Amino acid sequence: MSKRAVFLDRDDTIITNIDYLHHPDLIEFCDGVLDGLRVLKNAGYMLIMVTNQSGIGRGYISERRLQEIHRRLNHQLSQLTIPLDAVYFAPDAPREEYPKEVLRKPGSGMLLQAADEHALDLQQSFMVGDSYGDIIAGARAGCTTILINKNKDTDTWEQQPDYCVSTFDNAVKIIIRNTR
Repeated sequence: MSKRAVFLDRDDTIITNIDYLHHPDLIEFCDGVLDGLRVLKNAGYMLIMVTNQSGIGRGYISERRLQEIHRRLNHQLSQLTIPLDAVYFAPDAPREEYPKEVLRKPGSGMLLQAADEHALDLQQSFMVGDSYGDIIAGARAGCTTILINKNKDTDTWEQQPDYCVSTFDNAVKIIIRNTR
């Protein structure tokens, strides 16, 4: 049996967004995330963070510092017995066009790499994020997509999310309700 995962964007999905987060001490989990991650882990989902980190490509933060931040984040989750199973990041700065397989979201490269490395069934997996790029990446990979919408107008989006919710808790409820 193939494994299933919940792919999670980092900023404004797992942790509060701070532009170009540069220090582990600034990590603050979003409301409902810790309980929600526990529910997903107990339901048998792998928890995989996929995050664009253009601050590296722009020279605002080093890859070493980003690794420190992600180690601290996962250490905090591990202490609560809900560690992430994997973390993938795209260090490049944004550009005009994104081929489908490129790492940086809206490319699906991080999700496809994770699927390959962890033998994941993408059709039984979910992508949860707060941006258009998250939704496109998840859809391109074949995942069910859930947008945590903080008052974004999605009417003009070519790719609509499968679900749109206002909180992480609601995203978790949808995932559990749709678990086969």
